[in-house]
Amino acid sequence: MIQTSNRYTRKFLGVVDCTDEQYFSDSGINCSGLKTIKSKSAYHFHMFNKLKKERDTEALRIGTLVHALVLETPHISEFKVYDGASKNSQKYRDWFDKQPEGCEVVLERELETARKIYRYAYEQNDLIKQIKETAQHKEVAAFHDRLGYRAKAKADALYLPESGDGIIWDLKTTNDLFKFDRDARKFGYHMGDVWYREIFEAALGRRLDYRLIVVEKNYPYSVVDYGFSDRVLNQGKKWIDEAFAKYCVGVDSGVWAKPETNIILDWGY
Repeated sequence: MIQTSNRYTRKFLGVVDCTDEQYFSDSGINCSGLKTIKSKSAYHFHMFNKLKKERDTEALRIGTLVHALVLETPHISEFKVYDGASKNSQKYRDWFDKQPEGCEVVLERELETARKIYRYAYEQNDLIKQIKETAQHKEVAAFHDRLGYRAKAKADALYLPESGDGIIWDLKTTNDLFKFDRDARKFGYHMGDVWYREIFEAALGRRLDYRLIVVEKNYPYSVVDYGFSDRVLNQGKKWIDEAFAKYCVGVDSGVWAKPETNIILDWGY
């Protein structure tokens, strides 16, 4: 059963329709944190986590807007739209100072780009229609006790039929579908597959499939449903477990392993 946000507490276990503030302030480890530990170090994760600073780039803002248009959470009307060329000006800072605290700001041209992407993707591909029309739950979070440590995950969309396996839909955008294989490796999306299924399956007590729905941000705005081979998923599981073990050591000891300081570069030629 999926709970509403007013049932959320810092000790809540299960699946809940919580707010972004509740989710991101929760102490549990998520897949992004494990990816940082794997690709950088436990020390980097610890220091980045202390900062709690969110990146703000045009690519991320367009991706966020496409998510909002598809999932309708948050509704597109909740964004504040600035009609200037960039955020790097005194004019923008003066305008921003007059906006409500904590609001999310996008540029007008970014919103138009996102609307174009969404329009083409929705009209030309049944995958986007399927998510909009059949996903009963959007932007829901799962919290689980993993080996005595709090773990969390947040799904873009969740489909839970009365019988059979459910589906976790994870929506991504990319500049070039034909280079997405490289992006998937770089950003460890196979780790996400393993982690989301483990945390949500444990929280819901049922089997789930994980589907990575990727929307192209450039013409012709194609949409592809990606999955991972068993071999790739086994690698993702190995990386998850290795990073999680380092996280546990950091939590228990207060010592977060730093990267190696003496490294020999060997490029094989």
